[in-house]
Amino acid sequence: MRDIGRQALWRGRRLRYGGAVTLLLEVAGVVAGVWILTSLIRSYVPGLESFRVAVIAVAAVVGTIIAASQFSSAVTTLDQQAHADRAYTPYDAVIAGSGAAGANALFLTWAGSLIPARATYYLVDHPDVGFWTTFQLMPRRAVASPRDAQWLVLYGVGRSAAGPAGRFFGNEIAYAPNFGIAPRG
Repeated sequence: MRDIGRQALWRGRRLRYGGAVTLLLEVAGVVAGVWILTSLIRSYVPGLESFRVAVIAVAAVVGTIIAASQFSSAVTTLDQQAHADRAYTPYDAVIAGSGAAGANALFLTWAGSLIPARATYYLVDHPDVGFWTTFQLMPRRAVASPRDAQWLVLYGVGRSAAGPAGRFFGNEIAYAPNFGIAPRG
C-alpha cells in the first residue's frame, strides 16, 4: 500500500513540474543551438563580426523552432479533422455531399430504396440538378432514352416533362409534388 502511495505522489509531482522542466529544456536547446551555430558560422566565415554571427544563429534557431511548432500544429489539426471525419457513416457522407451539390438527398434515398439495384432508369429533371442524382442512385444505371428505362424518375418536374415517352410508364409513386418515380407499365 505504501509503495502505491509513493508512485501516485511521484506522478503528481511530475505533472505539476512538467511545464517548468519542458520550458527549461527548450531554453537549454535554444542556447545550445545558438552556441553550436555560432561556432560553425565563425569557422566557415571567419571575417564576420560577433554580433552578426549571433544574430544569424539566433534567427536560424528561432526560425527552426517556429517551423517545427507550425508543423506540429498542422499535423495535430489534420489528425483532429481525420477523427471528426471518421464519425460520419457512409450514409451521412452521401447526404452531406448531395446537400453541397444542391440535390434533394432524401428524395434520392427514397427513390433508391424502391428501384431495384440492377434496374435502369430515365431521369427527368430540372436543369439545375447536376450529376449528383446519378451518383446517388448507383448501382442503378441511368439511360439516355426513356425507351430503354425500366423506371422513370421525376426530379422537380411533373409527369408531362417526360413527354410522349411518359405514357409507357405505370402509375406514379409520389414522394412530394413534382418528385416521384414510375415503373414501366
